[in-house]
Amino acid sequence: MKKQKHEGLMRQVKMTIEDRKKQQQLALDKSKDEMAKLAIQERLEHEKQLTLLEEQYTVIQNQTKALKDQLAKLKDIHADLQNPKSLLVSRANVAGTTNTMNNTLFSTQSESIKNGFTRMEDKVLRLEAQATAHEYFNEKVYKNDKTYSIDVEEEFLKAKEVYGKN
Repeated sequence: MKKQKHEGLMRQVKMTIEDRKKQQQLALDKSKDEMAKLAIQERLEHEKQLTLLEEQYTVIQNQTKALKDQLAKLKDIHADLQNPKSLLVSRANVAGTTNTMNNTLFSTQSESIKNGFTRMEDKVLRLEAQATAHEYFNEKVYKNDKTYSIDVEEEFLKAKEVYGKN
């Protein structure tokens, strides 16, 4: 917007310079020296003003170009930094999640779970020991309570008598 105002101001000064040239020519044609000198003085002042405006305009254009170049460089730098930023954010998220998992795994909950398994293992061992003991006692009782047929008992008694006599 400033560029348009500056260009408009330069056009206006150029038109004023052209008007003063015409006024100068008319004044010289009509032999009005004072009026011609006044037109020349104003034309020279406006030409100096135009030169100053043109120099300012060039400086503004150069500064604008430099700012645009800097902005482009900053955009490039920003784009280049986005990848490492994303990587760092991702790494931070992974580290946070890992910490949370580790805290959960090694918390008192995991300790109580471990203790629960130990208790279950002890109970299984107790049940196995009971089963083995029952098996042992049942076998002994079975051997003692074993009944034989009458024929076997009679033969046993006969064999005992014969053995006892010898």
